[in-house]
Order: sequence, then structure tokens, then C-alpha cells
Amino acid sequence: MKRFGSLVTAIVLWGAAGAALAETVSIQQALEQALLNNPGIERQRRQLQSERLAKSVAQAGHYPELELQAGVTRYSEPTLAWPIHEAGSFPPFAEDIASIGLNLRLPLYVGGKLVAAVNLAEKQILAARLRLEASRQELIFNVASAYGKTLQLQQQRDAMQHRIRGLESQYADTQERLRSGRVAQIDLARVKTRLSEARYEMAALEQGVGNGLQLLAMLTGESEAPTQLVARMEVTLPAANTTLAQWSDQALANHPSLQRARSGIDAAGERIEMARGERRPQLHLIGNGRHLESGDGEGQDEWQVGLQLSVPLYDGAARRDRVSQAVIAREVAQLEMQELADSLRYQVREAHADVATGELQLRVAEQGLREAEEVLRIETLRYKTGTSTITELLGAEADLWSARAKRVQAHYDLTLSKSSLLKAAGLLGPESFSAAVPRQGE
Repeated sequence: MKRFGSLVTAIVLWGAAGAALAETVSIQQALEQALLNNPGIERQRRQLQSERLAKSVAQAGHYPELELQAGVTRYSEPTLAWPIHEAGSFPPFAEDIASIGLNLRLPLYVGGKLVAAVNLAEKQILAARLRLEASRQELIFNVASAYGKTLQLQQQRDAMQHRIRGLESQYADTQERLRSGRVAQIDLARVKTRLSEARYEMAALEQGVGNGLQLLAMLTGESEAPTQLVARMEVTLPAANTTLAQWSDQALANHPSLQRARSGIDAAGERIEMARGERRPQLHLIGNGRHLESGDGEGQDEWQVGLQLSVPLYDGAARRDRVSQAVIAREVAQLEMQELADSLRYQVREAHADVATGELQLRVAEQGLREAEEVLRIETLRYKTGTSTITELLGAEADLWSARAKRVQAHYDLTLSKSSLLKAAGLLGPESFSAAVPRQGE
């Protein structure tokens, strides 16, 4: 579980000072708030909107460009107000000439660049949508991890409160036994030491819970931290008998990051087409209509229409090199996708093994808790009958506390492993989590 160390450290170190406290929240409420308010998710949504506008810009390249132009020019010498239209008929001369008109330019063939640009925009929209989904799953995982860790600390704090009350009762009982001469002064000192240690651990747990709640507020985009978390968090896997191979296939088919990598390869292919289009001839329909008017008020309407062909001949191999660059970029995208696929296979394998290990550790921890409870029951009876010492009783009590802490830790580790498996397979969502009533001993 080393990969979660940074999150746990963040919870422990996060400052307790901050916003005022709000009401309690469940895991479903925390996830809903995070997906609604987190600024990182909102940034990804805005990026998706931007990519959709980029497609509209690319589609506009197919349409004609129409431009209104107007102007007034003063010449140093009288100049023909407009071109000569027929022999023997000269337009007037003028120093001031005004014009207003429309210019038209329509692409007929540009080497396939326009089609490739629209296709590229569609690929980028898909990539932005998949990037948003990957960010959603990452946020869900982080919120669930913070929620689970804080819930673990909260449960340990509540258990510690019971332990402290038990030690306080034990301390009072030992004082009474000391006064009646049934125990030595050292026994009272040992109970007092355990009580002091428990109170110190209680303060650390209180600090950890407060820090975790503040971190959860930050992840959910809330200004106020909750006072406590509700019940116990559970993670539901799609099917208990899903094999490792099936989990890997699921990751390779559905993980948004891998799908985005595939989209990146397609986008690189469209960039190749755009670069190749620059080496092909281009044909445009052009036209304009305008009204020219001299300074004395005489005017004339004119129009022109035609075809404009341009053929690239030589540019120092710049266009050829841009094609080569685009080809290399697609090869890089293919390698990145393969690297990501290998990484996902490893993550699935690791998380799948962690789930199996976590289930075993949870069963062992539950058995250890039952045994520790029975040992403490027996040691309590022996101590009351005078057949056991305070040291043995305190040892049994400490073992029970340790067993309870291990049981809570094992549940948290298993929950986190299941979350990691769903995240690696690209299946993590708010519906993956549910709340359950804590079991006895938690």
C-alpha cells in the first residue's frame, strides 16, 4: 500500500485550522459535491467546450468568406475614377475616389486539409471528453481514499474513547485495591502509564480526523468541512468471480486514458493529412462587386469573378519535413499507447492481487479480534479472582485495542484495493460506493 502513502501523509499533515464545520456527509454526498464543485473537473469541462468550438471553426473553413470593404482615397494628381470599360469612352478624372463593395472567396479544393481539420477537431473533442472522464475517476478515487482514511481514523478514535473509559475505570479500581493492600504501588503506576499513552494517542487521532475532514472539504470544493462521516464505506465489484484476464481485457477496452491515447493516434493521422494537403494544388473561387464614386458625385458599379489556382513548387523542403514530423508524431503516439497499455496491465495485476490479499487479511483480522476479546474476558475474570496480575490484564487490553485497529485498517486497505482495481479497469464511478453500518468492534 505504499502508493497511497502520500494521501495518508496529506491527511495527517493537513492543518486543522480553517473553515467552520458543516453537517455530516455520506460517501455518496461527498462524491456528488466533488464532481459538482471541484475546480479541476470544471476546468476539464471548459476545455471540452473549447474543443467543440474548435470544430465549429474548422467546419467554417468549408464556407465562403464574404468581406465588406469601404474606403476613400485622395490622390496627388487627378486619376481615373474607375477603369476604362470601352474604347473612346473615358471615365472622369478625380482626386478623391470613394469605394464600397463585397469580396468573395470560396475554397473548392485545398488538398484535403479542410476535411482533415474537421476530423481532427472531432478527435480532439473525443480526447477532451475522455480526459474529463479520466479526471472524474481520479477525483472519485482521491475522494474515496480520503473519505476511507478519515473514516478509519474516526472509528479508531471512537474505539479509543471506549478504551480510555475502560482504563479510567481500571485506574479507579486499582486505587481501591491499593488502599485495601491487594495490589502494589507499581500496579497503579502501570495503569496510569497506559492511560496517559491512550490519551496521547487519542489527541493524535482527533488531530488526524480533523485534518482528514479538512482535506475532504478541499477535494469536494467546499468551504466548510463536515463534522464527521456517516457509517462505513463499502466498494462493490461488478462480479466476484471475474478473472485477472477479464479485468485486464476490461481495462484495455474501457479505460478512458487508453481510449484517449487511441484517439491521439487517429488525431496524428489527421495531422499527417493536413501536412500532405499543403503539398497539393489549391483552387479557390474568387469574386467581388464594388461601387466607385468620384468627388463630383459620379459613380460606377463593377464586378469580377474567377478561379484562382496555386501550386506549391519549392519551399526548401519545409512542407515535406512537416509531413515527416507528423508521421513521427503518430509513431510517438502509438508508442505512448503501448506504454500506457502495459502500465494498465500492471496496475490491474497489482490491484487484483491486493484485493485477494486484503480479503485474507480482513478474515485474519476479524479472527484476531474475536480471540483478543475472549482473552480479555478471561484475563478480566482472572484478575478479579486474584489469579492474574495487572500486567497480564493490561497486556490483554492492549492486544484488544491493537486487534480492533488492525480490523479497521484491514477494511480500509481492502476498500482501497477494490477502488484501485475499478480505477485501473476504467470502471470507477459514484455507484461503486455504498455506506454500511459498522460491524461490532469497529
